[in-house]
Amino acid sequence: MSKIPVTPLAKMMAAKENVDLSAVVPTGKDGNVRFINSADIRKHRATPLAKKIAKEKDVDISFVRKDGKVTSSDVLKYAESLGGQGAYRLSGGRSRIYENLSKSVTETIPYTLFGKADVTKAYEYYLSLKEKGGKVSMTDIFMYALSRALRDNNILNTTRKDGYYIKNDDINICLATDSGGNILTPVIHNADRLDISSLAAKRAEFLGKVASSKLSSEEMNGGTFTLSNLGQSPVGHFTPVINHPQSAILGVGRTEDEIYLKDGVLMTRKVSYLSLTADHAIIDGKVAAKFLKDMEYYLGEVENG
Repeated sequence: MSKIPVTPLAKMMAAKENVDLSAVVPTGKDGNVRFINSADIRKHRATPLAKKIAKEKDVDISFVRKDGKVTSSDVLKYAESLGGQGAYRLSGGRSRIYENLSKSVTETIPYTLFGKADVTKAYEYYLSLKEKGGKVSMTDIFMYALSRALRDNNILNTTRKDGYYIKNDDINICLATDSGGNILTPVIHNADRLDISSLAAKRAEFLGKVASSKLSSEEMNGGTFTLSNLGQSPVGHFTPVINHPQSAILGVGRTEDEIYLKDGVLMTRKVSYLSLTADHAIIDGKVAAKFLKDMEYYLGEVENG
């Protein structure tokens, strides 16, 4: 028998259908404890062809209700009953994202400030590094400015634990990273102590691990603030969701040329869209606005990094 906890319904189904529980993959989760539920039994008793068709039809096979083996014809009938619409439950990484972000929505009072930052100097510096063969991106430059702005506005570096708010001295930036359907958040610890090239090296290391599925859970722990960069997309402003148990998150949108008037003369500059979501329980709008202003300041000082 499996030593993994089993729900009463799953245990009854397994006994009725002579299912070896030690061979069942558990997907239920209560905190850090995995357990076997009835959906796991249904998935386990499906034929290989049924599983293949369910994947092709975008159907969660645990929804197919039937005593005994679930066959390909059972899956096809169920898919047809949906009218061509796939039905599935969140699982794996998406389930963890749901659990984490839903806590953020219920345990914070979120609001979002939208701003623009002049990144002309930062962009020119980025291009100069690229011309010299530097393996850097604008994300590294934003991380540099972010870590310094957090140092000046430490309240945004606050996390929650057991009902208490903790102002962290260490600035550990989570970098929201697409892993092909899931969002992973590797953490760059003490980011304010790293220069741009060191930040770039850490980011490249993490991207390699994400691509090869070698990122460990330890490398995603201890974050105090999250950066979400959609700069390669057409998106300007957006509303990033705070990464629980943190208190704020910065979203970076596209960078574009902007025409402005200076001393009666039309000029152009590079600007990036910034979106800051913060917890109003501890971060007032005036503080958040100052943080965005400081971000622009440090983006203009990147040559010092």
